[in-house]
Amino acid sequence: MTNFSGILNRIYIKKFRKFEDFSMDCGSKLTVIAGQNGTQKTTLLGLLAHPFSMSNKNPEKDTISAESEGTQSTFFDYPTLLGYKFQSKFANKFKLDKDKEHPGEHEYTLYFNDTSIGDNGSFTLESIYRNKNDKTLRIWKKGSRASGDGYLKYPVIYLSLKRVTPIGEEKKITIGTPSIDTSDIQFITQEYNEILLSSGTDEDNVSIQLDSQNKKQIVSHPVSYGALTISAGQDNIGTILTAVLSFKKLKELFPSEYKGGLLFIDEIESTLYPAVQKKLIEKLIRYAKDYNLQIFCTTHSPTVIETALSNRCKYVTKINYLKSVDNKIFVETELTYEQILSHLSLKPLITTHNKKEKIRVYSEDHEARLFLKALLPNKYITLLDLVKINLGAQELIGLKGRKINEFTHNIILLDGDQEEDNTSKNILHLPGEVGPDKLLYDFLQSLPESDPFWPDNQITGSYSKQICFMNFPAPPTTPHAGELRVFYKEWFTEQINNKYWGPQGLNALKKWKQTYPNKVSEFENRFVKVYNYIAKKQKIDLIV
Repeated sequence: MTNFSGILNRIYIKKFRKFEDFSMDCGSKLTVIAGQNGTQKTTLLGLLAHPFSMSNKNPEKDTISAESEGTQSTFFDYPTLLGYKFQSKFANKFKLDKDKEHPGEHEYTLYFNDTSIGDNGSFTLESIYRNKNDKTLRIWKKGSRASGDGYLKYPVIYLSLKRVTPIGEEKKITIGTPSIDTSDIQFITQEYNEILLSSGTDEDNVSIQLDSQNKKQIVSHPVSYGALTISAGQDNIGTILTAVLSFKKLKELFPSEYKGGLLFIDEIESTLYPAVQKKLIEKLIRYAKDYNLQIFCTTHSPTVIETALSNRCKYVTKINYLKSVDNKIFVETELTYEQILSHLSLKPLITTHNKKEKIRVYSEDHEARLFLKALLPNKYITLLDLVKINLGAQELIGLKGRKINEFTHNIILLDGDQEEDNTSKNILHLPGEVGPDKLLYDFLQSLPESDPFWPDNQITGSYSKQICFMNFPAPPTTPHAGELRVFYKEWFTEQINNKYWGPQGLNALKKWKQTYPNKVSEFENRFVKVYNYIAKKQKIDLIV
C-alpha cells in the first residue's frame, strides 16, 4: 500500500463526560493530542482506540495467545511479537463509574477514510450495561447487542502508562531470550540506539525480553550491564519499538490482508529527555510511512509539539490542542508553537500595537525574512512589516505583473538565485547567487572547527560544527527535482528550531555579514533606493 493515508479521519463526540458536540480531525500519519492536565486527553485517546480488535473472542477476556508466535495460520489469529492479540482492552482505557455514569450518557462516532468500513464510513458507539445485576457499563456499537458487533477488525496496540512502571517497583520480573529472528533483533538494536542517540558507541548490545505483572517488552542494552539496570526511558523505547516491530511483521507476513494498523501511545514523552523525544517523533513518522501505521499520542511536552509542527513533520501530522472552558472541552488546531507554550506555561503572550505606517515586505520564505533582519540595521527594520506569508518567486512576480496594488506599492524580496529585472523598481534581491539556506550551509561548511563562531571552542558541550552538520553531512549527490531545496531548508529549519543561532536565529547570518562587508553595503544601498521608491508612492517619509 503505497498511498496509505490513515484509517481514521475524524471523531465526533455527541456526549462523553466533559466532551459535548466535540469534533476532531486525525493526521494521516501522526495525531498529537496536547493540553493541560484535566483536559481528558487520555479519555479521547481511549475513545479513538476502543472499538478495534483482531480477536474472534471477547477482547476483554482473550488476553494472550495460547499458541506461540509463528504457528498461527491466519491474519486475524496472528499475535503481536509478545504473543498478545492485536486488541485494545476496555480496562486499559476507561473506568466508568457505575454510581455516577449511566447507560446512554455516552455516545460518539468514528469516521473512516474507507467508506466501506462500518455504516458507509462511520461507526457509532454508546454506553450500555455490561451486567445489569451489578450495573457495570461498557461501550458498544449503537443499536446492536450481537456478539462481536462492538469491534472493528483492524490491528491495534494501545500503550498505556503501565509501560513506564519502574522496574524497581515490579514484584516479579522474568528475563528471557525473545523468540524472534536475527533480523528482528537487528531492527530493535539499531532503532533503539538511534532513538536514544547512542548509535555512536562501539559497545555491543544484547536484546532481551522482560516480563512482569504490568508489562512485557523487548529491550536492548549494552552487554556491560544487566537488564535490570536499564533506565525507565530505555524501557519505554523498548516497549514502543516492540509494538512497531509487531506491525512490521504483520505487514510482511500478510501483505494482501494487511490494510494498515493503529498505534496509540499515552503520554509519549514520559521518562524521555527532549532530544530523544524529538528523535522518537521523527522516527514514528518514518515507521508510519514504512509500515502503513496511523499513530496517536497524548503529550504535555513542548519538544514533542515543536517537533510535530516542524516542516519535516507537519504535513502528515495533526496537532489538536484541548482546552477546558466552563467544564467543557474544546479543541484548537491552528495554534502556533508560541501560543501552545504560553498556554501550557501560563505565561500570556503580550501583543503590542504600532500605529506608525510601515512598508510591507513580501518574501519567499522564513529564511529570506531572517536574512533581511540580519543584513539591515535595526533603524531600517523598524520601518518594515515583514509579512509572514511564504510565496514562490514566480508567484510574487506574477502578482506584481498583474498590477495588483498590494504588490506594486510594497517591497518584493527575492532570493539571490532569481534573475534580476532592472525595470522592477520595487523588487529587492538578497545577496549571493543561491537561496539563503544554501548560502549559509556552504559558508558554515567553509569555517574551520577552530573558528570563534563555534561556542564549543569556549565552553565545551556547546554548539559546534559537528552538531551543525550531524544530521545533514552532505547534500544528495543525485537529487530528484526539488530534493536539494528540501535538504537545505530542513537543515536550516533544524538550526533555527533548536535555537543554535541564538533566540532570534540571526547569529550565523550576522557572521556572514561580518565576513562580507562590501556585499552588505551594496545590499543596504539597494534597499534604501527601493524603499524610497515605495515611500514616494505611499507618501511617507523617505530614508535620508
